[in-house]
Amino acid sequence: MSSINGMASVNAQVEIEASPERVWSMLADPARFSSWVDNHEGFVGEPPTALAPGASFAQRLRVLNMPAEVRWVVGGLEQPRRLVLEGTGPMGIGLEATHLVAPTATGSSVSSTYEFKGAAVVAVAGQLEREVGASLRASLASLKRLAEAA
Repeated sequence: MSSINGMASVNAQVEIEASPERVWSMLADPARFSSWVDNHEGFVGEPPTALAPGASFAQRLRVLNMPAEVRWVVGGLEQPRRLVLEGTGPMGIGLEATHLVAPTATGSSVSSTYEFKGAAVVAVAGQLEREVGASLRASLASLKRLAEAA
């Protein structure tokens, strides 16, 4: 985690013994978020059925032990390699979630980075690192179990 001038980022990586296509089918399917996204508490309004560039949706997350609503736009999607979600959360915090899937000799490597921007980030940077970092690591561990069991 780094925090400079109202910006912070958290990243995590996991090796998964499953093809990038199998990992992608779970990572980029909103219907499966509840199976692997640790802090996912549901969607606001109509849940998205698929992700496509420019598509938007609202998600309820648990952040800093509080419910938070994040409005996301799919900013980038290169199946089965890259998913970028750009969002706006509470207190005007801007978010960017980038998930990269790369083939390896034994399956896939998934690297995820969450970036936070805004004045409120300075006040909560340490808490974001601890909670969001732990949640991201738990999420990727769940994605690994799900993909390897499929």
